[in-house]
Amino acid sequence: MRFKVITYSLVRMGPNTLKWYEDNGIPLESTPQEYNEETDQLVSISLPSKTLSFGKLFHSNQGIFDAGYDLHPIDDNDWNDFESWISSFSSESVLPLDEIIKTYTLKTGKLISNYI
Repeated sequence: MRFKVITYSLVRMGPNTLKWYEDNGIPLESTPQEYNEETDQLVSISLPSKTLSFGKLFHSNQGIFDAGYDLHPIDDNDWNDFESWISSFSSESVLPLDEIIKTYTLKTGKLISNYI
């Protein structure tokens, strides 16, 4: 008997504008002013106080990707850790998202921080 091997892949979809952070109540912080040679001015950049990622977790059977799970905004560091782990994770059947997250937490000892 041949077993199915289901693999998983994350696709980051955002956020990709500072307005999204503002609209969701995440404050922006200004960087220290630096001299910009092109404009001959001191400039400061606004960055979010915490950076987040959201997107989809897809599952694949023999390289054919199927519908995935929506992932709500999570801390960028948590996203990166989860992305590294999920790239080598597989299962014999498609697992529900909560079971995948539970397995990740049990195997790594890490939690995923949801914000929104």
